[in-house]
Amino acid sequence: MANFSNRQVLGSVGNPRLGGNTEILVDEVLLGAENAGCGHNHDHDHEH
Repeated sequence: MANFSNRQVLGSVGNPRLGGNTEILVDEVLLGAENAGCGHNHDHDHEH
């Protein structure tokens, strides 16, 4: 398995629906990145 400890992944969600399908998918991708050893950031840009 490759070493991804020096890699970062950014997930950005601009969908106004909290907990919507897009946010769920981005969360799953970031979880996979974390499990592979990558650092990650998740940016929630929800307008109120």
